[in-house]
Amino acid sequence: MGMLDWVSFENGKARFCGAKRGADDAPHEVLAVQLGGAIFYGDFRAVYEEDRTHYNVEIISFGFGSAG
Repeated sequence: MGMLDWVSFENGKARFCGAKRGADDAPHEVLAVQLGGAIFYGDFRAVYEEDRTHYNVEIISFGFGSAG
């Protein structure tokens, strides 16, 4: 399984899409979630702990109809 492959769950699937240029022309890290046949996109970022090894993923925005 590759980093950008779909991961299946009980009610849908999700994947990372990589960096995409947004409407503001800035790069955004994008994720996709498929629920009930529809695909929704969102923007996320990694927030690192003090040790710079461990991190959490924060969803910035979600629910867009396209990756851009």
